[in-house]
Amino acid sequence: FAAVMSLQAIPYLDELIKEYLLFRGFSHTLNTFNHEKKSDKLRGYQADRIIDQMFHSINSYDIISLMDLWQYLDVTFFSRLDQDFHPTVRKLELSLKRYYLVFCFSTGRVDKVREFFEMYTAQLTRDPEWRAWFPLPYLKQPQADVTFEVYFTKPWIETFTLSLHNFLHSIIKSAPKPRLLNFNIERQARKRMEMQMGLLHAENDTLKAQLEAMDEEIKRRDRDAEDREEDREREREKERERQRELEKEKEPKQTTFTSSRPSQSSSPPGSFLIIGRRHASFSGPDNPFTDQTPADSAQTPTNQDTSSGASNPSRARLLGTSMHHSASTPALIPDPTSHATAPTTPPPASATSSLQSSPMHTPVTLPPPSFTISSQALSAHAAAVTRCKFSGIGTKIASAAADGVVRVWGVDAQLRSNTSIFCFAEVLSLAWETKASRLLVCGTSEGKIKVWNVLADKAMGDIVVEPEYPRVEDIACSPSGSYFVTSQGSTKRSAGVLMTWNFKTLKMEHRIVVEPPTVLNSISFNHNGSIMVAGGADGMIRVYDMKTCAAIAGWAAHAGGVAAVQFSADETAVYSVGGDRRIVQWSIHTAGKIIREYQWYNPEPGMDGPRSTDPLSRTSAGSSLRPSASTGALHTIANLSSASMSFDSEGRYMAVATGGNSAVLYDVAQSAPVQVLGGHTSRVSCVDWHPTNLTCLTGSLDQSIKVHKLAKITDEKK
Repeated sequence: FAAVMSLQAIPYLDELIKEYLLFRGFSHTLNTFNHEKKSDKLRGYQADRIIDQMFHSINSYDIISLMDLWQYLDVTFFSRLDQDFHPTVRKLELSLKRYYLVFCFSTGRVDKVREFFEMYTAQLTRDPEWRAWFPLPYLKQPQADVTFEVYFTKPWIETFTLSLHNFLHSIIKSAPKPRLLNFNIERQARKRMEMQMGLLHAENDTLKAQLEAMDEEIKRRDRDAEDREEDREREREKERERQRELEKEKEPKQTTFTSSRPSQSSSPPGSFLIIGRRHASFSGPDNPFTDQTPADSAQTPTNQDTSSGASNPSRARLLGTSMHHSASTPALIPDPTSHATAPTTPPPASATSSLQSSPMHTPVTLPPPSFTISSQALSAHAAAVTRCKFSGIGTKIASAAADGVVRVWGVDAQLRSNTSIFCFAEVLSLAWETKASRLLVCGTSEGKIKVWNVLADKAMGDIVVEPEYPRVEDIACSPSGSYFVTSQGSTKRSAGVLMTWNFKTLKMEHRIVVEPPTVLNSISFNHNGSIMVAGGADGMIRVYDMKTCAAIAGWAAHAGGVAAVQFSADETAVYSVGGDRRIVQWSIHTAGKIIREYQWYNPEPGMDGPRSTDPLSRTSAGSSLRPSASTGALHTIANLSSASMSFDSEGRYMAVATGGNSAVLYDVAQSAPVQVLGGHTSRVSCVDWHPTNLTCLTGSLDQSIKVHKLAKITDEKK
């Protein structure tokens, strides 16, 4: 490109030289320069003009000027070439002379053909290539002769012309240029830089305008939110004012009754009974109605509710939290706000004893080990590990920590960290592209999604999500490899959305608002990506049709939030892990039907409860609720995540992080656990299986990752 630019600058440079000579008063030199420029054989180093000059000499039958031009090119360019090009130069010269003879014979100038052989006989006789051409002037139709017919064809003439043009263009382009011509290259480069600077300034101004517009939009939304909050506060104040007015209206009646206490024998007996019941909470020696409140009538409804719940425990387990819902709430999609209005007092003793006696919460004794386990530790993180995941082909491991650092490890004998990705915020979710495992998607708690090309070791792009839903709770990549889905929640985890993103453009394609409002903790595709199952913080499992981007089914699954949810290997069932310490296999064909429930097992006693010092603990607005088996009270479950459950490649074994320092291994055909995967000194936060073999990955808050290789113990070894 630089050579072409320098050759194009020759006419401009000639004008500058003429201007300089005229300025200096070198008139004789200027006249000589103009004269020699008119007779310039190289035509300004332009291959097209040199070819035109050659064919002009051929058309005018001027063989002398044609050969002079060729000799000048030979001295100027061809003689300086490497010896490898000499055969090509000789071949082109031979073809040029033959083309001249063919042209002369075709136009009827046989005399020019004889003149050519007379002029160059001594030179041509020494060349064996010309021996067959000496009879040419004496042939009447040489185009019919086998030796000459090819040279009279149009394809040969066009091929020769094109070859000559390309050769001259390449030679002139590669010839060394005087340094004076480089000034134009610098001038053009400066112009390009100035143009690019102008474009960058324009783009900068556009981005500034967009940023200002976004700031204004954010301020407007903040103002609208403040206005709405003020309106709600005014409504609440009005409601409180109405309540105070009602209390003031009732207050005179109470005062009158107190002042007329000496004559209370004259009042109707019914009024004493009604007031006594209304003020049954009033205690003290001055309350004349304390002993008039019938205790048996106040306890009757509670006994009825307790007996109904205890008489049908399977129904209560199926509906999950439906016993806390009002009678008008639908059973399929219950109102999640009912969790907030549930009573905070401990349930009756009968309900507590029923939960303690449930087979899913009874003490579990592990059977003899089914596998021999060899573990290898990965320790390069400086903070608690929040996510770890094998790539789709099992050659890489991605892990994320609470400090926002994502590391990519090679699955080899050394298990070394190859890449460090800095997200500058807590990474809540990780997902690999399903096709070639070339791309890694990371979602943070501060509204950013990073797409990283592991093979090229560079970022493909960063996505800034809606500020209303900044928490990227979970990511699932479509099996088609064309898009991925993110589950995003609000800052207080009170509402959430699902968004689909195109892998090539990194643009949002669909937006699904979760109804009723809640955050989806875990999402998972089926084998072809047409169906997606999601587990919400409201305890529900939802099923989405990804072609229509709409929910097609849902049921109340857990009393607390659904921490993790996945399809079974045959996709006839859905597995879920909940905040109520239940692991359940659900039928995908009959919503809410339990196929199997697995025994909850935590190898570390006392680790089932919440851990307020956990750096990954959610806020009170986002925490899930679950009943404690020992007291029946409600606790936050901050030690489960969407990475709490994983299946092996055949779907036979399931690894679950139950809140202890070890992961628990289950055979999906059995309700009881079969073994634990230990080695950590703090709580296991995530698990994952290798896509092709029995290798399980566990990440912990102790900043380490364990790679457990399992080998089945045969009956003989047992």
